[in-house]
Amino acid sequence: MVHLEYTETNTYLAQAKNYRAGILPEAQSALKITRQQYASGQLDFLRFLEAFRTWIQTNNEYQEKLYAYGSHWSELERWVGVPIDKAKEALEQEEVMPTENTHGM
Repeated sequence: MVHLEYTETNTYLAQAKNYRAGILPEAQSALKITRQQYASGQLDFLRFLEAFRTWIQTNNEYQEKLYAYGSHWSELERWVGVPIDKAKEALEQEEVMPTENTHGM
């Protein structure tokens, strides 16, 4: 179950990053161009509304990805039993510290 939560957490994080890096700026740019074309009389009001609806929908989808990421992050912490950043610190510390030899030499 922990592996599944970890996978889903990373999936939603990657999707949110994709939205922030490419999809959101593209929707914003399309809306800006459409607004300018509408203002200059090149497009009708319906086309402007469609671009605005697309921009709103894209932002909503981005927010849904962020919410899902946070939800799965919380669930992952619940399964692990400690905050993830603390678990990561403990794992990193374990890698630096030598392990005890319990087999005797």
